[in-house]
Order: sequence, then C-alpha cells, then structure tokens
Amino acid sequence: MGKYGIAYSLWFLCMLTLTTSSPQPIFGKLQDALSFGFNQINEIIQKVPAWPMEPVVENNYEAKGQMIKLDDTMQAYQTGSGSKMVVWAHDIFGLTGDKSGDRRTKEWADFLADNGYNVLIPDWFRGSNMVGFFGPITQAWLTSVTNWTNIQSDWENVIFPYLEKESTSSIGMVGTCWGSYPVVRLSMLDTISAGISMHPSHPTALASAGDDEKAVLELIKAPQLFLVEADAGDSVKTGGLSEQVLGDKLTVVEFPDMTHGWTVGGDLNDPNVARDVLMAKYYVLEFLEKYLH
Repeated sequence: MGKYGIAYSLWFLCMLTLTTSSPQPIFGKLQDALSFGFNQINEIIQKVPAWPMEPVVENNYEAKGQMIKLDDTMQAYQTGSGSKMVVWAHDIFGLTGDKSGDRRTKEWADFLADNGYNVLIPDWFRGSNMVGFFGPITQAWLTSVTNWTNIQSDWENVIFPYLEKESTSSIGMVGTCWGSYPVVRLSMLDTISAGISMHPSHPTALASAGDDEKAVLELIKAPQLFLVEADAGDSVKTGGLSEQVLGDKLTVVEFPDMTHGWTVGGDLNDPNVARDVLMAKYYVLEFLEKYLH
C-alpha cells in the first residue's frame, strides 16, 4: 500500500457509506466504515516486522566537517581527507531529519577522520525523512526508502563518481541500524573492501523490502563486522544465519549490556554505554585498519 494508501482507503470507505442508498442511519454506516478501516490498519500493523526502539538523547556536538551537495537533491556530510574512504550509512533518523541532530553520527565520522579516513555520509533518504512514529505510515515510508534499485542507482551514478574524484584507494562501509541495509547490499561489489554494521537492522529492512535475507547474504564479497546488542535478532548473532552463510567473512562481537542504537544514541552518562561505545570504536578502527589500504 502506498504512502497515503491507508488514509485514502479510510476516506473512500467513509464516502462510500455516506453515498450508498440504505435504510441504515448515516452515523451507523460511518461507524461501521471506520471500524472496518481500523481493523485493516491493525491487520497491516501485525504484518509489519517489529522495528527496534531507538534511544533519543540530546546531543550538542559541533561537527568539524561540512555539508556538500552530491547532486540537486542528495546532500552529504564530508569530513577528513586521504585516499582511504569510509562511506557511512545513517540510521532511520537520517542525515537531515528533525531528530538526526540527536544522533552521534557526525561525531563518529569526525572520529574516523581524526584517525586518517576520508568520510562521507550521503543523505540516503534524499531529504525524504521519517514520517509518523513507527506506525503504518512509517512502514510505508520505510518501504519506499529501503529500495535496492534506488540505492544502487545512487551509488553508481552519484556516490561512487564522487569517490573516484577523491582518488580513493579503498572503500569501507559503516552503517548503524537501517544503515546496515546499504552496507550488506553494497558489500556485493568488488569496489568495497570492508563492511561494518553496528546494531544492524538489515534483517527487518530486508523483510520490509520483500528481499530474501539468505540470498542477499550469499552475494556479499567483502569481510563484515557486526557489533550487536543483547536484544538483536538471532540472524545477526553468533551462530545465526549471517554467520552460517558468511563463515570466515563475518566477525560478530556481542555487547550483552547494550540495547539497540547505543553507539549513536545511547546515554554516555551511563558508564556501561560509555565503555561499550569506546569498545565499539576500537573494533571499528581495528577492522578498517586491517582491510583499507
């Protein structure tokens, strides 16, 4: 169902009852129509894969990099320099969304830049940021942005040409939450040297897009690192589907004290979160150093 399909369906149902010749009182028909519409919404909600709860913590970090335009509708955050390139895939809150400033995404990018990497965070949503609050409208939006055809086109026609101008020697992908979807998808390319997914949500995103997780994993060529929280899905944990398919290509590190979103949204006043964010940075740097040259 399209982005506005549910709202339109409810409107249509109401209009249908109001214009149908029937002895039933008008308000009775309206009540029945609304009841039917909400039942349909409930059925849709039951079919939607559960999206992990995201922490929202106020963040007053002042970014060191700059916003650039990759084309007329795709912005990006760029920081650092050099030939070792890291392309970051943001979470569900996006790069330019209302809540994107509450994430430590740019702070992470600057951290990688300080450690010798040229970092680019494209606006994968092209300004079409999350709507609603994890309801049917959000699901329709999520399906629209989790579109491999569009992501592949953006990579081939916009993002990769930019990287070529930077005289890139190697490319690593890093993604958080929704961002693990572009990471695992693009890791099928020979041009990607490594992929890192922190609290990955690609199993849910793949299901939302109607993709087969096992089939997508089988296409991956680049080594992968998954940093997963306690309540992550089984397929991304040790012994799960990802490890079964990828074998030695995959390194899984579990953080049993963490919940979804901790690396970019966890409360750093919590000593456990602060500890594991530092640990995550260690693993990310170690992995990038090993595979980006």
